[in-house]
Amino acid sequence: MRIKTLIIIVSAAALTLSSCNSRSESLLDPKTGKPINQKQAVLYENEAVFENTIQSIENDSNLTEFNSLDYNNSNEGHELKGLVNASGEPQKLTHENTKNSEGEKITRHFYFKNRKLVCTIERIVNASKGTSSVTETKSYYDQNERVVFSAKRIAESEESINTAHFIKAKKTAVPLNTAIEILNQKGPFETRFKGFLDQKYIIVGSKGSGGYNSALILKDEENSTINMLINDEKKYLDKLLKVQFSTVILAKGFEAQGLESLEIIEE
Repeated sequence: MRIKTLIIIVSAAALTLSSCNSRSESLLDPKTGKPINQKQAVLYENEAVFENTIQSIENDSNLTEFNSLDYNNSNEGHELKGLVNASGEPQKLTHENTKNSEGEKITRHFYFKNRKLVCTIERIVNASKGTSSVTETKSYYDQNERVVFSAKRIAESEESINTAHFIKAKKTAVPLNTAIEILNQKGPFETRFKGFLDQKYIIVGSKGSGGYNSALILKDEENSTINMLINDEKKYLDKLLKVQFSTVILAKGFEAQGLESLEIIEE
């Protein structure tokens, strides 16, 4: 999927980014009992080119971190994080999808070069029915954003997956559409006015059923737009809003979304 013009809301929150790959496995020498290294075998002839692109993105201190609103409904949650260059073009997107009823968490990393998708890494953690399993799939893409190679590794935990080896797998394309919808606040991730909670939070979300909502803490200071919404919630229900936010640190170190500014968008 080719990335076109993207609208990004950059938060003041700092993000902790994960390393894209693990290149060695720690084992114990049966004779000495000391750790030894067993390197991952090269599985694809152009692997080094893709891995160098990934590492150059991860290590680029000139990129700016951002995160989306945290979206939820009764069954699952979505959040998007990423790195953008000086022109606002995403170099990396990380989409986290938690499925509460299934005990499943899916994390998808997307890496871009010249506005084209070059690599995806999808990690699926399943902790349902008292069991635990982790599957991670890495895919490389050509200039037309078609998968040219995929590899997979499986383990019982997220700790052990980082030292597991990849093996060649069926070519697997990871869908980018949900991440782009979150990035652009479109479809089920719109930011329409849905109401207030105890006049301490404003709730935004998509119109109709099947979408997601997000709650933001209101500031104590006076805000004419907020007052207008409070005075006539029914009139402004489902009005599209432009939301700017930042991370707020609560008691005991918990984090929440704090509303910075709000604007009603005329459609």
